[in-house]
Amino acid sequence: MEAGSNRPGSAASEAVVGRIETDRFCDECGFNMRTAPVHRDDRTRLLLARCTECGRIHHAGEATTAGRVWLNRLGVFAVFWWMLAVLIVTFLLLLLETGMQMSTLDALTDGGGRSGRSVRDDVEHLPEFMALVLGVSAAAGFVMVCLYACAAHHWKRIFHVMLAAVLPLAPMAVAWRAWVYEAPNLERWGWQFLLLHASVQVAGGLVAALYGRAVVRVMATVLLPPRTRALLGFLWIADGKPPPGTVGGSAKHG
Repeated sequence: MEAGSNRPGSAASEAVVGRIETDRFCDECGFNMRTAPVHRDDRTRLLLARCTECGRIHHAGEATTAGRVWLNRLGVFAVFWWMLAVLIVTFLLLLLETGMQMSTLDALTDGGGRSGRSVRDDVEHLPEFMALVLGVSAAAGFVMVCLYACAAHHWKRIFHVMLAAVLPLAPMAVAWRAWVYEAPNLERWGWQFLLLHASVQVAGGLVAALYGRAVVRVMATVLLPPRTRALLGFLWIADGKPPPGTVGGSAKHG
């Protein structure tokens, strides 16, 4: 764009008033804008400079260094590894859930051979055992969805609800295929058990989709000092609440 253009709001709406005389790296593409022309915007009277490489407009008086560009790139790198860590934790929890389902099926049955299995009626402390197994399954569903409710806080809540319904299908499908091969005579019984397992996990995930961020906010308020808690302010903002450290944000947990 030529200097002297009279389009309001553009970086070149008036004559050149100077040039950038220090290293000024574009936040968009990293191009060094040194010697780039500086214009005064006719509406805001601010000094602006346009990157000649990508066209992004910057405040001419805003100091930047090459380190800032690299910090931006490292930020993207950190976000990538953070999301990768969330996916790895999800995979490990799904693997744990699959193994627990298969182990529970083995513990509740007896016999050998593909058609020689039978359901045991002598399992000690069966109610307590089942409560523990289903409780762990519900906790796994809660943790998985809560991870996404916090890491992907910009998603609409309906996507977290869908995630709560879809994630338990993977361990159930794997355990079901393995069980049909091992004990085809107990196919219906195994299906009912796995369906119960998945339903409990879905319930845990739905609780996380609706209240997961609130639980994390309470934990952060109780366990973290105010300065560290402020780094998690996005968990408050995502639900339209004032972040910690602001007026009305420090007294409310949920």
